Amino acid sequence: FTSFTLLAQNAKDIIGKWKDKDHPDKQIEMYVQGTDKYEAKMINDTRKKSQNGLIIFKNLSWNEAKQIYHGILINPDDGNEFKINIELVNKDTFQFKIKRMFLTKTFQFVRIQ
Repeated sequence: FTSFTLLAQNAKDIIGKWKDKDHPDKQIEMYVQGTDKYEAKMINDTRKKSQNGLIIFKNLSWNEAKQIYHGILINPDDGNEFKINIELVNKDTFQFKIKRMFLTKTFQFVRIQ
């Protein structure tokens, strides 16, 4: 017999500073925008300092039933926008997928603060 414990997640669990797991030099800060939306901006991209301060996630809203955030990712390199769903894997990791044509890539961010 196996027992699983599901941790209830809260919309504000995503607030904080995060780094891209595959590119730790890319760091973001996730914060509340308005009353029920979330945004993130680049805060420490050591390779491309000109991107610091750019909004890269916008209009993120929490779906309590599905335990995910829906919103927009803005690619800081070219400005392209993608609809995304962000999933909190645990309190210190979130992930999302980008689909282009037949390819899918998963991105993970880990909490730094």
